[in-house]
Amino acid sequence: MGELVMPAFLGLREATVVKWLVSPGERLKPGRVALVVETSRGASLVECTRSGVLEAILVEEGATVPVGTKLAEIRDEKRPRTNGGAPSAPARTLSASPTSGRGETLAVESAAAPARTRSVSPAPVKKREARSREKPEPVREEGEASIEAPGSRRDPLGEDGASEPAPIEHPRAKPSRFEIPHFHLGRTIDLDALVRRHAEEDPRVAIVAAIARALRVAKGLNGHLVDGGFEPIDEVNLRVELIRGEGLAARILARADALARHELAARLRDRSSAEGAGALPTATVSMLGEHGIDMVFGRIRPPEVVAIGVGRVARRVFPEGESVVIHPSAQLMVTADARVVDERMAARFLELVDVFLHEAARA
Repeated sequence: MGELVMPAFLGLREATVVKWLVSPGERLKPGRVALVVETSRGASLVECTRSGVLEAILVEEGATVPVGTKLAEIRDEKRPRTNGGAPSAPARTLSASPTSGRGETLAVESAAAPARTRSVSPAPVKKREARSREKPEPVREEGEASIEAPGSRRDPLGEDGASEPAPIEHPRAKPSRFEIPHFHLGRTIDLDALVRRHAEEDPRVAIVAAIARALRVAKGLNGHLVDGGFEPIDEVNLRVELIRGEGLAARILARADALARHELAARLRDRSSAEGAGALPTATVSMLGEHGIDMVFGRIRPPEVVAIGVGRVARRVFPEGESVVIHPSAQLMVTADARVVDERMAARFLELVDVFLHEAARA
């Protein structure tokens, strides 16, 4: 009799079972998503690591248990059922705890053992030498407009009352790029009209809002790949990655397409809010341009099928008739799962983001 256990999470001792996605009697195989769990850092999908038939679920939804706890029993398909063919009942079932570890909107993917989450790569990862945390200031040309580094006093998306950086995601939590056939498309977005009309606002907030609206329209990109099939999702739940001090922080923005820009800005700043806790992201937005990065190639996080990278906002040259102009702009890159998304769909998505940003400039 095999078993499925609560995976180990970096720096955490317990997790809460949010929802079971399988039922007793179902045939399982490695890679099948079995349940959704949640820690104080966000939600993760737990996969099966062996084939068999789900014999019994031992931990109910809502229960908070330590890592390593036995969650379910998995019977070998060749082995007959106990009790005359009926699934055996567990000695005891762990029920919901009155208190759970939920509450923060930070999301950090888990390193799994022995069960694994979607974000864990089965390929071995070589040890990397420790690198110095001292980072040089980015070199900027004279007159260049660029967003200040996170944590600086002038950063509009800086943490509200938070002095400690968010945890850095462990390299072992990164899935192999060879596991997902993907492609990249990019577009330079002219932000001149937006910056002129809303000079007091951070243009990154408007970019996130436009991405959320575009995903709501481009339903072929907003959803999950489950058991080889794409399932579109009506609501847009964004996982937004930002650099915070020496760490990589993430915000889960539930129903981001329905939020006004000032609400988006507040939630990107505030890591103490419980908004979005438990919401499964439908796409990831990596905003890593704070350190002078022009192009960000996002990393797809299964079961998501798309990741959007947002580079720094800087002044760039644009042709205008027989001459050229210099406008503030940002480069957006789309990384898409080629199994369910084609280049036409991704190009249309980037076009929609551009259109919605121009609408925001006129508002």
